[in-house]
Amino acid sequence: MTNTEGGSNPTVWLVAHGSDGEYESAALDLGIVLLGFQDVPDLTGLDEDKIGSLVSTLPSIESKSRPNVVGQMRDFAVRMKPGDFVASPLKNQPGQIALGRIVGDYQFLALDGAGRHTRSTEWSSETIPRSAYGPGAFHYLVTKRTISRIVNEEVAAKVRDSIQGHPVPIAVSEKEESSEEASPLSVEELARDQISRRIRERFPAEKLEHLVAALLEAQGFVVDESVPGKDQGVDVLAGHGPLGFDPPRICVQVKHTSSRVGQPDVQQLHGAMQQFDADQGLFVSWSDYTDDAKRMARLSFFSMRLWNANDLLEAIYQRYNELPEDIRAEIPLKQVWTLVAEPSES
Repeated sequence: MTNTEGGSNPTVWLVAHGSDGEYESAALDLGIVLLGFQDVPDLTGLDEDKIGSLVSTLPSIESKSRPNVVGQMRDFAVRMKPGDFVASPLKNQPGQIALGRIVGDYQFLALDGAGRHTRSTEWSSETIPRSAYGPGAFHYLVTKRTISRIVNEEVAAKVRDSIQGHPVPIAVSEKEESSEEASPLSVEELARDQISRRIRERFPAEKLEHLVAALLEAQGFVVDESVPGKDQGVDVLAGHGPLGFDPPRICVQVKHTSSRVGQPDVQQLHGAMQQFDADQGLFVSWSDYTDDAKRMARLSFFSMRLWNANDLLEAIYQRYNELPEDIRAEIPLKQVWTLVAEPSES
């Protein structure tokens, strides 16, 4: 496949939807690539020179940051083209990447009362593990910038294959990555990828329910795990007190899936809470949730919580030493302290 500018392969862009993944659900729900940069106004119709002139005059952007912002806005508003491909590492699904194809020109849209820089995008329905591209690709699939090109053609070609539906053999070179163009290795993100992949592999379906139940037990709950196939929309029941009768009484639904959880599933948990006379509900998913599901959960803020993979990992970190020995054997972890680089060093 070629892009709109001739016979070359489509450019593959790496896009982060917020430093903490705060725009991920909106981007995937709305079928767009979505950038923050709220200090930058509408760039419709501006060429690269005019974008540079505009951004350079914005007092809200520090002078040392302007060249970086100018470059990224030029990339997004002018250099990115319909037909290009995009890969978005997901903060809310550690180790997973959303893949898509750019299908529209730059647009400045009003979303949630604020102007946003967007491009229409056809996202694949399923995410892909970052590890599928091999260890040598990691440097090119994690970035501190909001938008950048995947500069390694071997990695870019494998991303194109993924988007076009071809299998991705793990054959990326494992040579030491020393190019200045490669994204700096994030020790924390790499560790999160590895731990997440281990849990996905060792705790499928009912075993993930058992892990969640063990986490609740470590917090002092008495738990009851459902019989496979007969859970009535509830995988774990938990309560305080010697027999688990004391509040809060919690209904827990667990999903081991890479597809995002929608409002109907959250609604089902809400109904189960009433059926079991529970005080609270907890939905645990390895994926993230649609914006509709999050809005519904917010309406039940004082009785319901949604955990994604990040939340589950945080709970494991906090209660790891209190988990049963057999679970710790499946996820052998050791806390390591490391020096955080100063801003000038990163």
